[in-house]
Amino acid sequence: MRLADKVALVTGAARGIGRGIALRFADEGAHVVVAELDVDTAQVTVGEVEAKGRRALAVECNVTQAASVQAAVDRALDEFGRIDILVNNAGTGQRVVETVDLDEAEWDRVLAVNITGVFLCSKYVGRQMMRQDSGKIINLSSINGISGPPLVSAYNAAKWAVIGFTKTLAVELAPYHVNVNAICPGPVDTDFQKANMAERAAVMGIPEADLRERLRQSVPLGRWTRPADIASAATFLASDDSVHMTGEHLVVSGGLGGVSGVAPKRRDIA
Repeated sequence: MRLADKVALVTGAARGIGRGIALRFADEGAHVVVAELDVDTAQVTVGEVEAKGRRALAVECNVTQAASVQAAVDRALDEFGRIDILVNNAGTGQRVVETVDLDEAEWDRVLAVNITGVFLCSKYVGRQMMRQDSGKIINLSSINGISGPPLVSAYNAAKWAVIGFTKTLAVELAPYHVNVNAICPGPVDTDFQKANMAERAAVMGIPEADLRERLRQSVPLGRWTRPADIASAATFLASDDSVHMTGEHLVVSGGLGGVSGVAPKRRDIA
């Protein structure tokens, strides 16, 4: 087992990609701290990790609030005494809308979760890893962090920022033997993505099924990305197999280089 007795803190691990990573880490021997806004939803993942014979803990964590993040980290340290792996997975989508109609509150909300949350968790866990003189930080960016699909400019900006933040933190923590890397998933078949596709299809004026199939056909390997695909990449980055990698971003997209597609020209702009 590549992560035997390591302690991993995974944000947003109650469902989707985060849950997939937590369960794969448990398969590889890790104990898992499930950090979630709603502790009740986190308990399901905790039960699944414990069923694999590993220890698990649910902690309440609002990644946009420094006090909440620090409290979650302190709770994890009280329970396990160390944190070997941090996966900054918690994220939120954006209302599908052209930038000229994007209101400031939505911009602030999306960036607060998707980049400020990465900063705060990395700050408080990073301090502990510096004391340990070891650690792995894995940040979830997106294929949107290396491309620029329309109608989600706040989300794109945040995911681009995650990659830049990853590179800076990697250099800063290198003297402490902490590796910091990012994963850029392609479209992953989760409830999060299904909601986004439904909204995008409505804005573009095409059936959702047609949009999903169009996207699938654009993937060279012929299928949507799965949570298990991201969990495999995260396991590699969390293990000693990636000991000489830092400041990098791995694209896990089945060969898809980016998502595009122009919305119809509007008639309501004077």
